[in-house]
Amino acid sequence: MKKFLLFAFSVCLLSACSSGSEDIGSDIPKEDPPVAITLSAKSLTIDVKTKAPYTETTPTEAAPLKAWVISSLASGDYLGRHSIGTMTFEGVTATKETGETPYDSGAENPYYPADETIPLYFIGLYPTAATEGDPDWTFSAEKSEASFTFDGKADVMHAGEVSKSKGEYLAEDGKAPALAFAHQLTLLHVYLKAENENAQAAWGEITGIELVKAGDAAASNTITISTGTVEVEGGEEGEETYAAEITFSSVPAKDTPIPFYIAEEETEVDESISVIYSDGVFPKVNAETGAAYTLSYEATPLAAYAMVEAITADGTLDYTLKIKSKKYEAGREVGISLKRLDSDTFTGSTQGKSFNITLTFGTTEIKATATVTGWEESGSAEETVK
Repeated sequence: MKKFLLFAFSVCLLSACSSGSEDIGSDIPKEDPPVAITLSAKSLTIDVKTKAPYTETTPTEAAPLKAWVISSLASGDYLGRHSIGTMTFEGVTATKETGETPYDSGAENPYYPADETIPLYFIGLYPTAATEGDPDWTFSAEKSEASFTFDGKADVMHAGEVSKSKGEYLAEDGKAPALAFAHQLTLLHVYLKAENENAQAAWGEITGIELVKAGDAAASNTITISTGTVEVEGGEEGEETYAAEITFSSVPAKDTPIPFYIAEEETEVDESISVIYSDGVFPKVNAETGAAYTLSYEATPLAAYAMVEAITADGTLDYTLKIKSKKYEAGREVGISLKRLDSDTFTGSTQGKSFNITLTFGTTEIKATATVTGWEESGSAEETVK
């Protein structure tokens, strides 16, 4: 955090002149230097390099978070901006002892208003457009809604509104507001296995996995988030609750399902398992032979992932996938019904939750199981699709 110190020098001029002489250096108004806006961030699970899911709870130098940060002069307003730009959160570093972060260079008006009583209202949005042409956020004319069109590999997050004025910031010795980012989508991991050698031959190479339905409707690809707030229950030390309205829809031109992307598990030195996410659409096809994904009947590896629309699950065909192979080019649909870890039916919101889906291929059918893991553990499921 940058600290701006104002040193006041008083100059005393001594003179042997008569009593009619005047002192030099009478009061001259001095203008306070601007106070840079800084914020901290918590509860982050973003990988800005691939926009894939990320398992840390706070950003680090090795895994930074670059998010849009908007400060408005009015509550609940994305467009009444005082400043806008990106902030790259890295947590506590050698140069950021408290983890507080200023706007990146090029941000619009990155300082608090000169009037110490004027509050600013801060909102965070992820992801940002990493390169020109990448999808980015759009804002409604009503000023209170932001929308993002996702493609299955973007981890969409929103930090509810927090506020602070320059006076409050200075009175608290420069303690920055904290943006609490929350996942808005549902992460699906897909593991694949053939029951036996005959099943492996019956299906042939797998050529694609898609999400075709969320609940009983076609899968959506656009999320709209109201500004929302972070509310604290039970005083300052109470539990934070997220209060933004979330809706899903599809852009008019959308006519394809959400694809899945390549994922692999890797065993670390300490024997823990980490997931390697790729931006490449599943499966990886051999450029020379055209070979796609061959099912194994000896192991059940992680093969693919997608971040998809969150739903209110009722335990009956919560998601529907389409599996394509060289022998079933049109694809076969398989329904996924979610259950909790104790095997009871999973009901409620899937927002911010991750599910492991295991597809077991028989000679004539696909069997599906799903367990909740990762972001928030909540349950499991099992289905058979003929």
